[in-house]
Amino acid sequence: MVCFLSIENTGNELIEYSPRKCQIKGEPALRKGLNEYDKVQIACATGTGKTILMYSIVRNTNKDVLFLAPTISLVRQAYREWKRFENINAMIVCSDEDLTEDDIPISTKVNQIESFLNNKIDSQINVIFGTFGTIVLYCL
Repeated sequence: MVCFLSIENTGNELIEYSPRKCQIKGEPALRKGLNEYDKVQIACATGTGKTILMYSIVRNTNKDVLFLAPTISLVRQAYREWKRFENINAMIVCSDEDLTEDDIPISTKVNQIESFLNNKIDSQINVIFGTFGTIVLYCL
């Protein structure tokens, strides 16, 4: 299989990834969607490689990203995977006041979310990670 993701990460290590068949088929359609539309929604089955596929697609764009998952565990997993490749400017929208994750801000407060969105870093991917439930409860 051809590798579409070969990245020199923050530790200057080359990380190569051999995509799955479904990722190879879906990747061109996702890229086309991002070029044509402001918003793209992806829904795939568990274990199909959504996290790494989405990172590979948005990493060289100037897009803001909203990454939603059904559980906070999957949100944290996605954040850690993306951070493995490069420094990202990120925030987690989560109501769990006891949750901590490195140096990433975690909040449901509107003023903190607005502040994050108003202080984006042009040289980094700007991502809000959250769960479906938290976004519905606190942001809509």
